[in-house]
Amino acid sequence: MNITQLTNHQLRNQIRGALANTNVKTRYSTLATARRLLHLKDVPTLVSIFSTTDLADFYFGPPFPDNLRTIFKPTLRQPIDLELEIEEQLFRLHHYQDKLLAAASAIGRINESLLRGDLASTGKLVDKFIEAYGLSAFMAKKVIYLHFTAATSLAADTSEFQRTVSGPLLGHFIGASESSLYSQYINLLLDICDPSTNCFQARSDHLSLWRRSQPDQHEHRLVDLLMQRILYPTHYSTILNPNHLLYFSSSTLLDLLTDLSAISYCLPSAATSRSKLLSHQTLMEARKLFRPTRSALQSFLLQRHSVSAEQAAYRAGFVFSELRPFARWRQVLDVELLARENILPATEQPCFSYFPSNLSLRA
Repeated sequence: MNITQLTNHQLRNQIRGALANTNVKTRYSTLATARRLLHLKDVPTLVSIFSTTDLADFYFGPPFPDNLRTIFKPTLRQPIDLELEIEEQLFRLHHYQDKLLAAASAIGRINESLLRGDLASTGKLVDKFIEAYGLSAFMAKKVIYLHFTAATSLAADTSEFQRTVSGPLLGHFIGASESSLYSQYINLLLDICDPSTNCFQARSDHLSLWRRSQPDQHEHRLVDLLMQRILYPTHYSTILNPNHLLYFSSSTLLDLLTDLSAISYCLPSAATSRSKLLSHQTLMEARKLFRPTRSALQSFLLQRHSVSAEQAAYRAGFVFSELRPFARWRQVLDVELLARENILPATEQPCFSYFPSNLSLRA
């Protein structure tokens, strides 16, 4: 770390001030000023300074947290230029590239096992993953989906699996130390993944609840973060702006990695941000490692689901959004859901023109 490598002397002074100051509000204000002074060529140095001091944990939260309260860290940050925001987040991924790619490889094995319906193997892989890479909103989806998949499995002894495997895994993600934002996120996942509920209605209910709320400025950011996690495959099919990256960079590095992978599939081909995301080395390698075999995808499609094909596709799109075919399924369904203005009576099954089996399996 060498602050003198920063090209702007005002930026150097702001970073020195942030390192020396322990007052939270003053520190945030100093860093916000520093980001407004940032030039593209200074991004690698700034990320290196952040990552080798306590500024990264203070500003973005721990990269691989073991505490539920730090999975989401809403900040007081203001957005900067989109190109700078993308560069900053991509350099964060690059700084931790070796560990993130090892995690991506493990995620690929989890996806393969879960798609094939091998619950016991998936449970063991997830347990090892949490031990090695900590907690994340991303892995919470897999664990909750695993738990409900076990509950509806036709295999013998699923109650024992829930008691000894998926139950303890859920315990990592549901606890007394949850933050308010994280608790709302978990409630969303439980409603979306539970096959006994209509996931489209659950999605609509959560969006309606958050839209009707009248939060203060701090709570407004929390609500936005939750809404982005429901809507992002569709929302980003038209545009990506700095605010979106602020929301996603407020969670763990694994969430940032998987969210940017999902977003890259849904941005229009003409978007410059899409080409940057698709060509970034860490993201490129991660997408390859995430990818399950074609036979695992086909195995998932052939499974008997206890709900409609559309609901099974949407749930899978929510849980496996780092995989291209699932992100696409979710995008198709979300477009039609938004066209209905999220008004879905609980007794009504929406009639969609697309089904999972008709969509591309290309990962």
